Amino acid sequence: MLQGFFCLFACAGSGACSLGVAAGARNVPSLATALVLGGAANALGQPSTNLLLARAIPIGRRGFAFGLKQSAIPLATLLGGLAVPALGLTIGWRWAYVAGAVAAAGTLFAIPHVDASARREGEGTHTQALTTLALLGIGGGLGAAAAGALGGFFVDSGVASGLSESTAGLVLAAGSAVNFVTRLTSGAQADRRGGGHFRWVSTMLVAGAAGYLLLAWGNAPLFALGAMLAFGAGWGWPSVFHLAVVVSNPGAPGAATGVTQTGVYVGGCAGPLLFGALAEHVSYSVAWSCAAGAVVAASALVMLGRARVRGARRAREASAAVT
Repeated sequence: MLQGFFCLFACAGSGACSLGVAAGARNVPSLATALVLGGAANALGQPSTNLLLARAIPIGRRGFAFGLKQSAIPLATLLGGLAVPALGLTIGWRWAYVAGAVAAAGTLFAIPHVDASARREGEGTHTQALTTLALLGIGGGLGAAAAGALGGFFVDSGVASGLSESTAGLVLAAGSAVNFVTRLTSGAQADRRGGGHFRWVSTMLVAGAAGYLLLAWGNAPLFALGAMLAFGAGWGWPSVFHLAVVVSNPGAPGAATGVTQTGVYVGGCAGPLLFGALAEHVSYSVAWSCAAGAVVAASALVMLGRARVRGARRAREASAAVT
């Protein structure tokens, strides 16, 4: 099936990207070429794995499955950080990428064979309108734009707020751990809750906005507290977000998440660029405040998308009742 092929390509492409960096990254063009391959693998792998989870995992366990999938992102970041002292400073940084390629190759044998055309009992065939998916994608993009600044600017911003470099690094590690746990537990809680997923995403984004405002305050203790909120709530929502998109689009979950994740990736690319420009030309305080405004807007767009999803559901129910 195509989704299995795309998953295989994602694993193989990620491994090839890592090997390309390890063996051939001698200048900017060669590094960019390897990263383009990795980006293409990720672009195909994300919607195909979402489709795989939607078809292979029972409805009552999908939240945990998506939480586990999305938790891989902060876990990979954490492992990348640990690879610096463990491999980069001992046998050389290129071997860290070799290890990444080996890990990617190992996942090739873990991909299950699932018929993507088969739907589980009780699933519908409807898909939300492109406008609704675009609204959700823009909301996800704004949330990702703010979150993308956390990885690249957190330590320098923490030092500007009065933390030492070592303390800022430790707070960053703690925030990554909180992000990992939040993604995993929020997915599991979504299974128990059984609904209201978009509303929960919106609530997390608002809580994340409070975290970004604390980062903007410029005070070291509040900065550390804001980090936990920003990493936990402000960047912990993707598990439930992808679950909500899949649940509301049982007819084409892969295509639906492909649309919404396009917005997420655009935001993830543009956010750090805009944040860096604001931090350099104005201040970190203003940059973090703008990040807070972005996630508030993201929360509003998610709720607007939710209203459209609920309206479409009521229209289908009314049509079914008439017929």
